[in-house]
Amino acid sequence: MELAIRITGTMTLGDLIVGLGTLALAGFTYWLGKSARAEGSQVAAQVQLERERLDSESRPYVVPAPDPAWTWGEGNGQYAANWWRSLLPVKNVGPGAALNVKGELHWGPPSGVHVDLLPTSVGPGDREDLRVHWDGNARDEWQRVEGRIDYDDIQGGRWRTVFVIESRGQARSVQVTGTLQMPGTTRPVADAPGDSGGWPASPSG
Repeated sequence: MELAIRITGTMTLGDLIVGLGTLALAGFTYWLGKSARAEGSQVAAQVQLERERLDSESRPYVVPAPDPAWTWGEGNGQYAANWWRSLLPVKNVGPGAALNVKGELHWGPPSGVHVDLLPTSVGPGDREDLRVHWDGNARDEWQRVEGRIDYDDIQGGRWRTVFVIESRGQARSVQVTGTLQMPGTTRPVADAPGDSGGWPASPSG
């Protein structure tokens, strides 16, 4: 910003005072606007940091968490007599609650079989057994099974953990191969067109 006062021989003292006042006012207005923009940027940055902090504190992180009772032979305890095939132990190692925890197990070719893991919710630090939904008999072949666990956080975020189960002899192991944030949100949209005010909406007909 550049302002100047041109002094001529016909300028009176009053004109000079008015000109200086105008120049001072313009300078103050520029400084005020610059300060407001800087303050606004700082506030926006603080808001973003606070949002990121809240998101990190509410994020769940659900992973397969089998113990030796699940990983060896026909299983022990609640996994005995091959019940390990119907239960997948998981743990939420994140600081936030995991909602609607569900998933799938996939067997590769030639069978191409896939089965669902029935949904539940898992609190921070909690363990849970996801039930494997078999339509028929549980499979005997577990040399390599790929799986995923899908879950939501309380902010409406959607997450996925990808893993692989491998068997060698009597021993089984589980390796997490990735975690992803999925697109979209589970948070309902309020005041949408045609919204009756109730949520969830009742099925029509």
